[in-house]
Amino acid sequence: MSNSSDALPALHHQLRRWHERARSVAILGWVAVFVRVGLALAFVPQSLLKVRGVPFTTVSTTTQIGFFFDALQRSGVYWQFIGASQLVASALLLLPATATLGALLFVPIIINIFVITASMAFPVAFPALTAGMLVLVTLLLAWDYHRLAGMIWGARAVYEVSTPPRPVGGRTLRIQHAMRAAHGAARSRAALHRLAVISRILLALAFVPTALVKVMGDRFTSISTSTPIGYFFEGLYQSGVYWRFIGASQLLTGLLLLIPATATLGAVLFFPIVLSIFVITVSLHFTGTPVITGMMLLASIFLLCWDYHRFAAVVWGSSAAFEAAPAPVFPVVERVGYVVGAVGAMAVLFLSRGLATAGVMRVLAFSGIACAATGAALVVAGWVQARRRTPPAPA
Repeated sequence: MSNSSDALPALHHQLRRWHERARSVAILGWVAVFVRVGLALAFVPQSLLKVRGVPFTTVSTTTQIGFFFDALQRSGVYWQFIGASQLVASALLLLPATATLGALLFVPIIINIFVITASMAFPVAFPALTAGMLVLVTLLLAWDYHRLAGMIWGARAVYEVSTPPRPVGGRTLRIQHAMRAAHGAARSRAALHRLAVISRILLALAFVPTALVKVMGDRFTSISTSTPIGYFFEGLYQSGVYWRFIGASQLLTGLLLLIPATATLGAVLFFPIVLSIFVITVSLHFTGTPVITGMMLLASIFLLCWDYHRFAAVVWGSSAAFEAAPAPVFPVVERVGYVVGAVGAMAVLFLSRGLATAGVMRVLAFSGIACAATGAALVVAGWVQARRRTPPAPA
């Protein structure tokens, strides 16, 4: 696979030169090992406490910090899920073969901790410490840029470093080939390309309106704090800046999903968010909601699998990177339909969240429904048009 394509941006070539220069310094390799081990071990003790269901702090619930962590700890399964996630990330970071994946998983974990400690009344040492950890995990990702380049620029950007790759066993190679073959077969079906587009739009629509509610600093629900659900969300709401940060993260993820060039990055960011939401709805015993969040989680996994060619280097090493077959060109009318339908549906969802005045609501209701219906009709028309253009299979 050629990695010197002129189609790659100049920024990638400059980053590659810096990366290869850094990789040639032997001592930096040992520094990366020490950073990995240090970050992993720093999380293990507190992670084990969460997995056991032990409270993180004994600070009074009359304080912002105490109320916040008490709400998380009372969530039960979700509190244990947080600990388990940190343990998994630590274990992956310790193993050389999975260190890149571990560093990726640590990014959202550390960012969340940093925002929590910086936005609440924690001593200055806590946000300073987590900021340092965030810098270290960022450096670890930079150290493995040769494997992560595919996620940013496409599979053709992946390259080998001067360090000889580890030998790959026969069973591992068979798994790689099987996954690549399955991915290629899926990518050859136009219907699945359309499913990927529709999944991205629907997931973005599910996030953007509710994200704006949080960004504006409004409550997500009016359920009484005497119930586990109400108490949990009130704890998050009372966190202030962190509540807005959650909304901003979801808003950014939804927008990235809508833009084709950043859809892969959007899918990466969406997965930990929707996984957390799914665990919350299950652990707090929502009625019916776990079905919806479970479907969103499946759609998120589908999108990650859909871009497997860009993630293969992270999972198996640089040598596993490959290019996917080019996507089919959808009729113009179908592409316009996706845009019009998404805009219309977004307007209706804004309305459902009360993000407009009464007069504007009526306009949004009629225009949004009309746009959504028009978009759906255009998409169907595009499907029919594409089917008519497709030559019949040979007998």
